[in-house]
Amino acid sequence: MQMFLVKIHQNRSIFVKSVRPISVLFFGSDLFSKSCLKALHANQTNNNVSIVDKLEVVCLRDKRNKLPVKQYALNQNIPIYTWPDLPDKNFDIGVVVSFGKLLPNSVIKRYKYGLINVHGSILPRWRGASPFMQAILADDDETGISIMQIEPGHFDRGRILMCGEKVKILKDWTSEDLGMALEDDASSCLLKCLGNIDHYLQNSTEQDHSLATHAPKMNSEDSIIVWDLMSSEDVYRRYRAFGFRKDMILRTSFNGKLIRLQKMCRLGDKDIADIESSVKSGEEDVPGRIIFMKKSKTICVRCKSGYIGVKRLIFGKPITANDFYNGSIQPLLKNGQIVKFE
Repeated sequence: MQMFLVKIHQNRSIFVKSVRPISVLFFGSDLFSKSCLKALHANQTNNNVSIVDKLEVVCLRDKRNKLPVKQYALNQNIPIYTWPDLPDKNFDIGVVVSFGKLLPNSVIKRYKYGLINVHGSILPRWRGASPFMQAILADDDETGISIMQIEPGHFDRGRILMCGEKVKILKDWTSEDLGMALEDDASSCLLKCLGNIDHYLQNSTEQDHSLATHAPKMNSEDSIIVWDLMSSEDVYRRYRAFGFRKDMILRTSFNGKLIRLQKMCRLGDKDIADIESSVKSGEEDVPGRIIFMKKSKTICVRCKSGYIGVKRLIFGKPITANDFYNGSIQPLLKNGQIVKFE
């Protein structure tokens, strides 16, 4: 069978086998799924040899049109349907990326090749809604992309069609950075899979369900810091996983009032040495205790073990660590109090 070079992004191409173009109904929502949609659309519209000949989109309900997939489809005049309404048309396959809905067998059976899912982990590790977040929370060294068949009644349990290359997770990456690092590989794997879909379906493999780990959706309670139970690395991983997001900012309390830790950082060895030298002999260095480093304008907070740095906070309004120190910490220190987050 003849091979063709197919462009998936401005600077990246892949080889696929010669097959008839395939019609795709795309189910997606977020930035990661948008990258896959863009690759499908670019292939449909800009290539001499196309894998995709028809492309339409199913989105979740979104009153303000803020979902990245919906915004892109609107801007590119791609037909859009709002779940659970589906087009009354024939499609070869449904492609699902970060959709977050359990799709029934009645939907799977509508399409010749059923539904496939592009998932942000090497399955069976991190099945569920938040694979990027969980990989960072667990301090995984690497992760990657899986493409699987969707089974009715289950999330992420289907047969594996292919996996992408493993990507090393850098120490300061957020879950958003991780998603961006995997975008090109996700798009490449998806087009390669669609370009020879019969082969990948016929050679799919069963997951080892005994090795499965789960990645549930994060909720507001996950944002609460418990200083005497969490190490500095635990807190920083939580910040990198989801605490950097506006809707999931890490929370604590100060003098009975809610405070949100908007920007956090890992402290270096010199910072730690300076903190330890500033603690007076005999003082109780309890979890939650706040020490302000004037040179770097950083609030340093004692955890179960180690210290974590805070650069910006929301205390009624967004403020810098320096302003929080001047307005809220310094007056208490002058009265001889040990200042701490609860």
